[in-house]
Amino acid sequence: GAYMRRYHAVPALFLAAVLLFSGCGAVQEPGPAQSGAEPAPAATETAELVSAMTLSSEPLPGGMSELGSMYAAAGSVCLAGLTESGSPRLGMLDGTGEYTALELPADVTEVSAVFLSDGGVRALAATGDGLCLLAYGPDGSGPERTPLSGELLAELSGSLEYCELDGVGYIRSSACVAELSPEGEVTRTAVPEAGSDYLVSMQEAGGKLYVLSLYALGGGSPLFELDRETMTLLPADAQGMTLSGLGLGADGSLLLNGAMDGLECVCKLTDEGPEELFAWAETGIVGPDYSLISERQDGSYLLFTPYMDSLQSVSEQLVKQKEVLTLLADFAAPSLYPLVNSFNRSSEDYRIEVSNMNETGMSMELLQAELISGNGPDIFAFTDRNVLSAMNANAFVDLLPFLDADEEYGRETLVPGLLAALSADGCLRWLPQSFSISTFTAPSDYVAEPGLSYEEAEAAAASAGLPLFPGWMTQDIIWDWLSRFAAGQYVDAEAGTCDFLSEDYITLLERCAATSTEFGTDYDALYNGFLQFEPLQNLVRLAVVSGNYGGAYTFAGAPNETTNGSMYSPGLSLAISAQSEHAETAWQFVRSVLSAENQPDASSAFPSNAAALDAALLEMQETGLDFYGTVYRLTEEDVQKFRELLDGTTTVQDAMPAVKSIMDEEASQYFSGRISAQQAAERTQNRVSLYLSEQS
Repeated sequence: GAYMRRYHAVPALFLAAVLLFSGCGAVQEPGPAQSGAEPAPAATETAELVSAMTLSSEPLPGGMSELGSMYAAAGSVCLAGLTESGSPRLGMLDGTGEYTALELPADVTEVSAVFLSDGGVRALAATGDGLCLLAYGPDGSGPERTPLSGELLAELSGSLEYCELDGVGYIRSSACVAELSPEGEVTRTAVPEAGSDYLVSMQEAGGKLYVLSLYALGGGSPLFELDRETMTLLPADAQGMTLSGLGLGADGSLLLNGAMDGLECVCKLTDEGPEELFAWAETGIVGPDYSLISERQDGSYLLFTPYMDSLQSVSEQLVKQKEVLTLLADFAAPSLYPLVNSFNRSSEDYRIEVSNMNETGMSMELLQAELISGNGPDIFAFTDRNVLSAMNANAFVDLLPFLDADEEYGRETLVPGLLAALSADGCLRWLPQSFSISTFTAPSDYVAEPGLSYEEAEAAAASAGLPLFPGWMTQDIIWDWLSRFAAGQYVDAEAGTCDFLSEDYITLLERCAATSTEFGTDYDALYNGFLQFEPLQNLVRLAVVSGNYGGAYTFAGAPNETTNGSMYSPGLSLAISAQSEHAETAWQFVRSVLSAENQPDASSAFPSNAAALDAALLEMQETGLDFYGTVYRLTEEDVQKFRELLDGTTTVQDAMPAVKSIMDEEASQYFSGRISAQQAAERTQNRVSLYLSEQS
């Protein structure tokens, strides 16, 4: 994107610089546009029309609500899908867009794949008796029916595609490519080379058959060409592209959908290499996962991926020039791209362009230099809290005024405990889409409520006849996690003070020093401990924890005397850059993580939206959650314990990486015997105090 192209030009003198700003973060008073759901209008009343590749969509024809298979060739398109009631549909679109339905046998439950040949339509269909191939004539007559057979038929699994070359039929499944005899027998199969797995797309082009693998492990090839004589998949040269789909050009050439030199694009494969046809950024789509791209004679492109609920295409159109907002992400989070794509489709005046730090090689030093030179992005979208926390607070706009001015999403929209922890110093710099909680569990027979000192924890463990921690938590592991808790427990962010001279912190150092540095040989001791570390990530895990203890458990937390010993761990977090000139519009995107349609599934993470979390908890009590065939439930007592955990947790994991780094350095001096625990605490206190005073 434009933002990432700029950073390469940063002078070397900036590389060692750090932000000179500090404080709560820039505060921009939200304007009237922030209370609505639509992005703020562009500054200019009249926008110049420009020629750009534009994404369009229209309803599926033939009463279909979901598209299962598509194939386009010679100006015609064959479509197969399901209606709302689950009935299969099959039909044709001609060059004018007129739809003609093809009759399916009554026992067909689903059309798995379609193909267009000179002889008409071929459809791979599922029935109660298994798979069969339906052949329709050029005039739509038929179909002739050929049941599939053979011992190798059992190797076909997952999604399927079908094509014919020189009168021979081929089926791509997730695991292999199969060859069919005229009688429908699977005679031979071809599997990808070792290191590649899960075949996702197949395309005939130029008399050759190409197959794409989703995974290429250990240097395996993602693109293959089928050697039809030996029935083997040979690695094909993808010319350095990272691929997500294949396609057919209007001239019969192979199309490649993926990324080249960090640019997401669609290319035509030529003898000289990939020839770019269009960049996805121009359409406003990021992370395009279309498995099939079909170029039409008019220069437009028909798009397909399974389960689409509309017919989508890309074509060159005269459209209003959109203002570009830049978004910097630490990596391609699956939940980020749908947010961006939804915004780009709905906004008439703005388009978000995404740049990825991991893909472009941008370091924190370069990012800091960019910010100093005034070239920061408009929006940050990070899943790694360390990256966000390492930046100065003044790099971000305080989001609390935006929440207060928003008529639809205010402070009460967020889970109260999460909001309180994130805004402990009076500012909200990041808005997370989801969160998890790191804590320790213990039997409720010995620990009645969260929060206990080291002395209390050790006494309870002795009563239970168990070591305090399981054996797998060696010295480095225990220190790594307990110091994360302590970084939030012994620092008052709002007051800018710390208290590492407390007896509790010195006790923490001494207990960690006394812990073994190596795993023991007793297998039972490795996993049996009084306090069990629990990275609580979703409601399914909460139900598992309850089941493990028979409901008799307490979120005891890490031993300490100041908090409940638990930490919030935000998921994908959005922030507005203090350098953005479009903060109001950026807020319209940032707030989208709170909308009902963008809440994570309760089996993957806890939603930050309070109403969504309440609904998920109620569902877990009343009906339970079916997770891979097992139904998980929560009792009223489970829910109450969880709510108390949310309300009582006041610290955020990795919120102060600089403090954690100081603690690590001084603790290592103590663990190696160079200084005492008292000296380590004093040195930590002095250094963190100096750091906090510099920040204020």
